[in-house]
Amino acid sequence: VRGYLHGAESRGAQVRYDEAVTRVEVASGCIAAVQTRNGRIATPVLVNAAGAWASRVARLCRADAPWLQPRRRHMFRLAPNPPLPREWPFVWHNDIDVYFRPDGDSILVSPCDAEEHPPVAPSVEAGAEAVLRDKLRRAFPPLADAPIVESWACLRTFAADERFVIGEDDLLDCFERRDAPHQDWQGEHVGKFLHAATLIWAVTGDPGLRKKTQRVVER
Repeated sequence: VRGYLHGAESRGAQVRYDEAVTRVEVASGCIAAVQTRNGRIATPVLVNAAGAWASRVARLCRADAPWLQPRRRHMFRLAPNPPLPREWPFVWHNDIDVYFRPDGDSILVSPCDAEEHPPVAPSVEAGAEAVLRDKLRRAFPPLADAPIVESWACLRTFAADERFVIGEDDLLDCFERRDAPHQDWQGEHVGKFLHAATLIWAVTGDPGLRKKTQRVVER
């Protein structure tokens, strides 16, 4: 995230911290302005990238958006001895639902928990370490007793049915217009959509998703 923010600032964007959105003005079905506790910002465009707070922002816009649920996930940094080679890949045990990946001389590990949580900064649950140790003993026994260097909790955002929320949006319209602003990177996002959609279709066989993917390819 910091990389995205630095990149945006280097191109003229202004980043404001601790400035909560309190109201969104909508006129004739379009965004007119955003009201924060520090003042009003007139704008015709609002990008809802609020993560766990996305549903709150959508409601402020009176948007008919999918209901999104914030859920708490725990992360741990372990120090196995001897350290794992840094060139090791990201390793995920799909049946037990736990993963690790090298991170310098330590490894980053998560038990892939997803407990419903209000959209506020989460704290580390007392029993989270025990859940992690149990999963590691079953999935990756040599890592089960590695000492914890650091632990924290974060929020991830899920749809109510836990399926990916993906769509064509307006990316294709912009991609097809060669004079569109930022057209050079729209193709990247169209490609990401196709990649995610085809992988999900391969697993679920969702006919609706296949039709949507085919429609994108034909356009």
